Amino acid sequence: LPIERFPAEWNRYGRAAGPMRNRIMAQHAEALIALMHPTSPGTKNMIKNAHQAGLKVYAKIIPAGN
Repeated sequence: LPIERFPAEWNRYGRAAGPMRNRIMAQHAEALIALMHPTSPGTKNMIKNAHQAGLKVYAKIIPAGN
């Protein structure tokens, strides 16, 4: 699989950098596979963006401690 990096510009955009990056990633993706901690706000936001972009989403919550 080809890998493309999408670094968040934290210094430029502060806390908005993560959601901005997630929107860009959703625009470039064909689908999303998400393995997430139950309380991860960044991954939850990425899943939301993927759904809004009409992507097929596979999400698995990994329980804390695993």
